[in-house]
Amino acid sequence: MTVFAAKLDGIGETVEAAVRSDVCPLAGSLHSCSTETVLAVASGGSTITAEFFAKCRAGLGHSPTVVVTPMAYVLEAIAPEAATWLFSASGENQDIIAAFEMACAAPARSVHVLTSSSEGALAQIARKSAGARVHVAPVVDIKDSFLATHSIASAAACLVLAADTLSGATRHDERATSLLADASRLLSAEARNSMLLSLKALQERDTVFVLHDPHLSAAAILLETSFWEAGLCAVQCADFRNFAHGRHVWMAKHADKTFVLALTCDRSLEAWQGIRRELPEGIPDAHFHFGRAGRGGLFEAILAMLTAVEAAGALKGIDPGKPGVADYGRRIFDMAHLRSEAVCDDVVTRRKRRAESKADPPGREPTPWRERRDRLIEQLSVAEIRGVVLDYDGTVVSTDARLESPRSDVIHAIVSLAKLGITIGFATGRGGSVGERLREHIPARHHGGILVGYYNGAFVVSLESDIRENQPNRDLELAGLHTRLCAKRLFANGWIPKVSPLQISIPFDKLAPGINAFDIEKAVTSTGRGFKILHSGHSVDIFPCWAGKSRVVEAIVAATGFPAATVLRVGDSGDVQGNDYELLKGVLGFSVDKVCHRDGSCWNPLPAGMSGPNGLLRILTALKPVTVGVAKLDVSVLFTH
Repeated sequence: MTVFAAKLDGIGETVEAAVRSDVCPLAGSLHSCSTETVLAVASGGSTITAEFFAKCRAGLGHSPTVVVTPMAYVLEAIAPEAATWLFSASGENQDIIAAFEMACAAPARSVHVLTSSSEGALAQIARKSAGARVHVAPVVDIKDSFLATHSIASAAACLVLAADTLSGATRHDERATSLLADASRLLSAEARNSMLLSLKALQERDTVFVLHDPHLSAAAILLETSFWEAGLCAVQCADFRNFAHGRHVWMAKHADKTFVLALTCDRSLEAWQGIRRELPEGIPDAHFHFGRAGRGGLFEAILAMLTAVEAAGALKGIDPGKPGVADYGRRIFDMAHLRSEAVCDDVVTRRKRRAESKADPPGREPTPWRERRDRLIEQLSVAEIRGVVLDYDGTVVSTDARLESPRSDVIHAIVSLAKLGITIGFATGRGGSVGERLREHIPARHHGGILVGYYNGAFVVSLESDIRENQPNRDLELAGLHTRLCAKRLFANGWIPKVSPLQISIPFDKLAPGINAFDIEKAVTSTGRGFKILHSGHSVDIFPCWAGKSRVVEAIVAATGFPAATVLRVGDSGDVQGNDYELLKGVLGFSVDKVCHRDGSCWNPLPAGMSGPNGLLRILTALKPVTVGVAKLDVSVLFTH
C-alpha cells in the first residue's frame, strides 16, 4: 500500500474529528469579516483551503475574497489594511510566517489563522500576538502526507459547518451526518477503483486539461497542485468558457498526449456537453458531476479529487504521498528570503514604495528606500527647526471632525512651541472659519505672531486678522469660472459652490450621481484658463495658479529671515493630487497620512495605524527645544514603532 493510499484510508476519521470540533469561533471570525474585502494568504496545498474559504464566503453573500500567495502579500502590499486570513497545514514554512508578521506590522484590520497544527510555529506566534485569532482544523494524523490530505479535508469540513452556522438553514447534526456519509462513500474501495478505471487512459498521456465550473475551482486547484507536486503530469486548469478562448489550440496540436478531466455543477453541465461534442474522438476524458453548486458539493469534489490523485499516481507508478524530493528542492523550500524582507522592511518605507508604485514614474531604476530612510534620519537629527506650518483639516483636526474644535492636547502642543519662540503658521483650504476656531483656543497674546494661509494659501494674514472684516480682493477669473461651473449639471439637488473670493471648494458628497472629481477637473481645464485643482480628504479645491500652501512658508521666511529649510511642515494629503503636495516638499515635509513618491520629500514617519491629530501630536512632541526660537527633532520618538 502506498503512503498516499494509507492517508486516504484515514480521512474518514479526520472528517469525524472535524464535525465533532467546536466551529463556533470559526463562524464568529467569518461573520466579523462579512462586510469586508478579505485577503486569503496561502501557498502550495493550502491554496486549496484558501479557495474553498473564498467560495464559502461567496455563498454566504459576503464581500469579495482575494486569494494571494505570501510573496504577493509581503512584496506587493495588496490592501495591507484589509482583513487577512492565513492558511497553512503545519504552519512551519517561512513564507506564511513572513506573511503573518507583515499582517501584524501593516496592521491588517484583523488577522485570522486556520491551521491543522495547534503547536506549529504559525499558531504559536499568532497566539502571542494581540488580536490574532487562531483556528485549528483537527486531524487524526498530525504528520499528514506530502500533499496534506487530512489538513485539506478537515479544513473544508470545518468551513462548511461554520458557514452553515451563519446561514442558519442546515442543522449541525444533519450536515455532520452528510459529511461523514460523503467521506465513507467517496473514499470507499469501490469508489476508488471506479476512479482508477475512469482515469485509465491517463496512463499513456502526459498532459491533463482540468475544465471546471468556476464554483469548483478549489477542486481544480487540488488536481493542479497535486499533479505538479507529485510529478504525475502537466496540468492546465480553465473554466469551460476560458478554455474556449484559445487553450484548445495546444490540444489540437498535441491530441495524442492530452487527457481531459471535467468537473461540472448543474449550471455548467450544458457547457461541458457542448465542448465534449466538439472535441476529437481520440482525446479521452473523464467527467465528474456534483449537482447544485454549493459548499456541500464542493466538499464532495475535494474528496473525489483526492482519489483522482491516488488513481493518477497508481497509473504513473508514483506514490503521491512520498514522490521523492530532490535536495535542492528542500533547500529552496527552507529559504527565508521572504521573512527577511518582511522583517527588514518597515511601515515608513512601505508607504513610499506604495506611492512609487501608484505613480510609476518613467525609468526602471529601483529606489533604495531603506537607504533613503536612513539618510532622512541623519538629516533630521541635525536639522534646526525655527518655524512650523500646519495643514488644518486632516492634520490639526481629523477629516471626520473638521467642523469641531481642535483637541486640547494638540492646541497645548502648538501653544508650547509658540512660547518657545517657534514661529507658527497654518495653511488651510478653508476660509475664515479656521481662524475663528483657532482664536477661540489659542491665547490672544500669540495671535499677532501666527500666520494663517486661507484658501490654500491664496490669502496669508496673521491670526489676529478676522477675514470676515478684512476680505481679500476677488479673483475675477475665478469668479467667471464659478459662474460657468454653476451652469453645468455637476452638483446634486440644486446645490452650488459657495462664492468665495479666492477659491471654489466642492465637497465630494455634493457631486451629482455619476459625477466624480475628474469630471470637475475636466470642466475646469476646458475653460482654457490655468487654475490649480487639488484634492483634500473631503473636497476638490480650485484656486488661482499663483496661490499655494507654500506661500505660508514664504511668508514666515519673509517675516523672520529664517531660511525655508528651517521650517517644519505637516499635512495629510501629500500625494501628487493632494492639496499638501507642494507644502510638504523637502526634508522637513511630513505627512500624517498620504505620501508621494519623491524620495527627498513628504515622508510619513508614524507607526502603522496612527494618523491625523494623533500623528501630528507625535511629531510635535518630538520637537525638543535647543535655545529660544530653535528646536530639534528627536528622531527616536518618530522612528521607534
